[in-house]
Amino acid sequence: MKPTQRLLLFIIIPIIAILFFPPSMLLNGLGVILFAVAFFALLGLMEWRGVAWALALSIFIQGINVIVRLMLFLSHAVPAAGAPPDLIFIITSLISIALSLWLMLRLDRVDVRVTMIR
Repeated sequence: MKPTQRLLLFIIIPIIAILFFPPSMLLNGLGVILFAVAFFALLGLMEWRGVAWALALSIFIQGINVIVRLMLFLSHAVPAAGAPPDLIFIITSLISIALSLWLMLRLDRVDVRVTMIR
């Protein structure tokens, strides 16, 4: 696996998948965003170095992200009866769910595990 593919797979895409929220939600939690970026960067570096539990933790977190986004989807997509749907939240949630699901399934493949063993 090329270094750019590893960078995308282990560091960049997990950060995007977890933090893909509407901008109005992200502005309220700048400290949490910085912590999450640092956490996922460190987790990705540990995966890059071949730490097996870091890969398992990353797969677990992406799965939890899919579950939580699905649970929040209907209650936040249409905030009140008769209110218009929040299209930005719907789009960002669907993209985040798709990214996390793809990443979770991709990280569990044999070629990723072989790359970690070296």
